[in-house]
Amino acid sequence: MQNDKVIVKEPWIIKILGWIVTVVFGAGAAFSIWALATDENSDPIIMIICGTIFGLFTLMGIGLILDGARRRLEFDGSDFTYVPFLGKKKTLSYAQVSGVDTKTLNFGTPCLTIFDENTKKWASVEMNMTGYLDMLKALKDSGLLEKTNAKFEEKKKQQEKRLQKRVDKIIRPSEGLIKFSFVFGLVIIAFVVFYLITFFAGLYKASWVPVTTTAFIFVYILYFAICGDAVNYMNLLSFNQRIGTKLLDEKEATENRKKYGIKIPVVLFAYCSLILAFFPGLIYTEIYTFPDFKQALYSGLAIIAVIVIPIVLIRNKKIRLPEILWIFIFACFAGFVGSYQCNLALQKEKAEHVEVQVLSTKTTGGSSKDYYVYVFDGHEILIDMNTTKEVYEAANDGKQLVICKHKSVFGAEIWNLHVKKD
Repeated sequence: MQNDKVIVKEPWIIKILGWIVTVVFGAGAAFSIWALATDENSDPIIMIICGTIFGLFTLMGIGLILDGARRRLEFDGSDFTYVPFLGKKKTLSYAQVSGVDTKTLNFGTPCLTIFDENTKKWASVEMNMTGYLDMLKALKDSGLLEKTNAKFEEKKKQQEKRLQKRVDKIIRPSEGLIKFSFVFGLVIIAFVVFYLITFFAGLYKASWVPVTTTAFIFVYILYFAICGDAVNYMNLLSFNQRIGTKLLDEKEATENRKKYGIKIPVVLFAYCSLILAFFPGLIYTEIYTFPDFKQALYSGLAIIAVIVIPIVLIRNKKIRLPEILWIFIFACFAGFVGSYQCNLALQKEKAEHVEVQVLSTKTTGGSSKDYYVYVFDGHEILIDMNTTKEVYEAANDGKQLVICKHKSVFGAEIWNLHVKKD
């Protein structure tokens, strides 16, 4: 047996992703708690719902950080040591191992599982973890991959039957679909890059942003629904994953990585780059306000349903848990971060214009200021509205301001403030 220690651990990107998710959603959860405790005008039900949603994603981010920092499997040739992301470190000797299975799944991801002397699952590591192939070689050299007994073989057969049912849900894409996904991906990437460059260069009309962002959402649905199999296949190739021999064995994976080459990063990046299209919308919609946050919440949930339901129905039994999680994250991003753009793009009637009286103005922030105008229409509108520097200065100069009310097909109203045109 070898004496060199082999370690399997999570790739560094897991901790990075965990920190991003924790900071972003943790800030949202903290703001919800702060608003609930200090703002008398905040709706407690809305704040509790938002705080719960943000809190759940924050916990997921903390879990990713712990998973990336702690979870690992070590083998020194005679003993295994496993550290879970939660819990105590445990060890298992070579003699206590009843068998090793390389065809099990963790949340839809292929993994290696070690069973103790009672054929109970002792530890498992996924195939996309750092050091996985080195662990396979070490187990093969030590003879553990061939070690077995009757009880373990029976358990293995039962697991392979369950695995086969899952494998049957994943269909290897045709060459035509891979080529189409590659070309479609190039078009998406080119348009996203062109869109971002023209927007930040000031060549793209800001009024087009909501329509463009909404179009990107439907492109995402189309790309995922049509090219989902190709995306999954490229993901398997890029992470050295293998589900049995029916879908992808190691030799085939190596040959296809060489065969498809540039197609792998193009397809995967096109799949992820659609989120970048939201950033111009974040800048553009700073001057818009939801007067009723309940409407904003309901419209966000409606947008999430519009994204999730078609994809689930189209892909049906072929969809896997990692895909569902990714779809849900994108849908939440689109439904809440992109809510302004979608509601503005999908207006069901012309905007209503109401003249208002300026009560006061203020600015917040340091070098990057936010401008606010407190307005009243004499009847019901009494609101502190975020606006542009130009409207803020016009309000201080005594010019007549108008609230523009936009009503969307999702039932939400969005308001923005502008100077009355002569």
